[in-house]
Amino acid sequence: MNGLMTALEADVAITVVVFNNHALGWSKHSRGPLATEFADFDHAAMARAMGCGGSRVERPDELASAFAEAFKSRVPTVIDVQTSLDTAFSNLVSPLAEG
Repeated sequence: MNGLMTALEADVAITVVVFNNHALGWSKHSRGPLATEFADFDHAAMARAMGCGGSRVERPDELASAFAEAFKSRVPTVIDVQTSLDTAFSNLVSPLAEG
């Protein structure tokens, strides 16, 4: 929030992407739900309330238009991308880590 306020005051049109799975996913998958789950906060709405741009993306086909809108807006913008907790980060292995 502080970064968005600074960008707004300095007229810097940054785009911030929030990968929003409503949790600290890495922590939840490794130690359980205690203090790792969040309410369904709409980060895009909070950004708009501050005077920034904001869009919430719930489907992959909405992502391109959200970026186009953000880049066209010329104001700091938050793109709140709804993601899933179905796959744990520990199950993902980058080809760079294989060896």
